[in-house]
Amino acid sequence: MTPPPCRRYADGRLWLIAAALLALPLCLDATSDPDLWWHLRTGQWIVDHVAVPHTELFSYTAPGAPWVAHEWLSEVILWVVYHGLGLTALALLMGLVTWSGLLGLAWLGRQRGAGGFAVGVVLLLGAKAMEPVTGTRVQMFTFALLCWTLVLLHGHISRGGRRIWLLVPIFLVWANLHAGFALGLGFLAAAVVGTALDAAWQRRLDRETVRRHTTAAIALLLSALVALVNPNGFDLYGRAVLAVGASEHRLIQEWQPPDFTSLSMLPLALLIIATAAALLVNRRRVRPSHLLLTAVGVAASLVAVRNIALGVALLSPTLAELFPIRYRLPARPMVLSLIGVAAAGVVLATSIASVAATTAPAALARALPSCLVANLVAGGSPVRLWVPYGQSGYAIDAGWPSVRVYAYGEETTLGSTVIDDYVRIAAGDTTAPGALGLLSSSHTNAVITSPGALATELAAAGWRTIAAANGETLFGSADGISRATVVCAG
Repeated sequence: MTPPPCRRYADGRLWLIAAALLALPLCLDATSDPDLWWHLRTGQWIVDHVAVPHTELFSYTAPGAPWVAHEWLSEVILWVVYHGLGLTALALLMGLVTWSGLLGLAWLGRQRGAGGFAVGVVLLLGAKAMEPVTGTRVQMFTFALLCWTLVLLHGHISRGGRRIWLLVPIFLVWANLHAGFALGLGFLAAAVVGTALDAAWQRRLDRETVRRHTTAAIALLLSALVALVNPNGFDLYGRAVLAVGASEHRLIQEWQPPDFTSLSMLPLALLIIATAAALLVNRRRVRPSHLLLTAVGVAASLVAVRNIALGVALLSPTLAELFPIRYRLPARPMVLSLIGVAAAGVVLATSIASVAATTAPAALARALPSCLVANLVAGGSPVRLWVPYGQSGYAIDAGWPSVRVYAYGEETTLGSTVIDDYVRIAAGDTTAPGALGLLSSSHTNAVITSPGALATELAAAGWRTIAAANGETLFGSADGISRATVVCAG
């Protein structure tokens, strides 16, 4: 017997709730982004000085270089939450920001006619696909705002109204949160073009449709203009353009194209393949906007790992709407759905407990060079520290201003020469300009490194071992830092 429609609706809604709860743990990650720490220090600087920095602060290789601090408002938010509530609360907040974007995509899928089961499956697949770039990262503001502005745009094109003008204040805030607002403008413009093509293809380009699209285009234009209200003015757009494909990004894995030989990229591959299959199976229902936004989303995802979340925002609504599998209720409807919701709640609680454990002081001490940096700070003298890129952000947060680093996450500000030299030092290069020569010419007086070519060269050249912890060694130059003041375990 086929269950009544009300029962089918309730069951699908429970599946969606369970999927949403399961998606939230995939959004939680406190410390995977090494840039978090220098973002916190920047936020503290802004709060302390009631100003936004325009020159580089934290390195000794590019002091005073022009800096477009495009994430300044995000950094203030991160610092205020971290300072007031701690790292665990900050991780939960950013997880909720990311999760809100996924809920926006679920809402959009439902508005476009997708069933609860289809939306739930796509929600989980999208959350898993973007897991490598979620966590306590400022670009999650861009993901969430893109999702909700897509909802806003869809509502305007479908029903009209004045809510489309909310785009203007949203972009005013977004432009001060993250330079990804520029991509948001481009993606929303593509959505407007796509729905206009839909109307023309379906021969429904009447006066009201034209008016709605014109209004949306004007709102986007005003949003682009109001984005100029930021501490950097036109330079913010320049920063957004320069960020795409900059050679300095080669140190950062998330700026590289996805490596589909890695298991972590399997969900993204499944999302792309499933969307392509849904378009093929439902080709009679496919509209130009489906094809356009899918192409843009796939292209964005393939350019860089960090864009996967944006690709998910564009692909998920289409896949949910065209999902080729129809859910069939089990013999005892509601039972499995309720079990799924309960299980999802348990998983969520376990994930929150895990985040709390990873942000405990002892766990952070094992994961970060806290004791080694503490030695540098305790010495009291200025330190010019070469440290692996993934730890430079922490060194800034824990040691600045007495400790400055060779290179860190503002690689575009530092320039390609600094990044090239950093890579040669990391490899322990002996051909001119060799690692030791580069360290000497930059007046570096401390190095944190693991066993390898660089550590061997430093020891042979007379650099002194100051302390060791967690498999890493702190070296001091022969005429510089030479003794430990903090005892490190391990």
